[in-house]
Amino acid sequence: KRLAYEKDPNSPITKATGYMGGGCLAGTNYARVTPNGDLTPCPYMPLSAGNIRDASFVDLWENSEVFNSFRYPHLKGKCGDCEYSEICGGCRARPYVDHGDWMDEDEWCLYTPKGGEKVQVAFNVTEPSSVEWEAAAEKRLSRIPYFLRAMVKKGVERHAVEQGISVVTIELMEELRKRRFGNEKPVFKF
Repeated sequence: KRLAYEKDPNSPITKATGYMGGGCLAGTNYARVTPNGDLTPCPYMPLSAGNIRDASFVDLWENSEVFNSFRYPHLKGKCGDCEYSEICGGCRARPYVDHGDWMDEDEWCLYTPKGGEKVQVAFNVTEPSSVEWEAAAEKRLSRIPYFLRAMVKKGVERHAVEQGISVVTIELMEELRKRRFGNEKPVFKF
């Protein structure tokens, strides 16, 4: 992302988050459930935020100290000093393996921070849409886990525009869900 930002600060790449945006996804856009039920922020870190047999996934995701430390990080070393830490953040698994501290610097990063103000980019900026949402469809969208909601909304609206549909309905959402997942029930109840 640093390279994209240096070339064009307004590049869509610098504004992307989650799976489309690069950077570390641990605890922000990714979680792993181990075979015994432990919830970890990264498949490369045996760092449990709790067990889904003892607490709900949503409760652990939203309230655990482990996951919140990834969302509101206090990075150390050159990652903490780096002007690009807000759009990159480095890998958190490597310092955990190297030093036992996932907030330490990512020693594999070859960039040397130059100091100065932190680069700030507006993530997930909602672009105006010509598509309207009926109230019931908006309610259903609100029940989708927040880390997936923007991606789902964007995909539904893109489909609606391509098909000349002006209002998103529950029926349209259900049609798209079935197209994507077949008749399987969703993991999360919508």
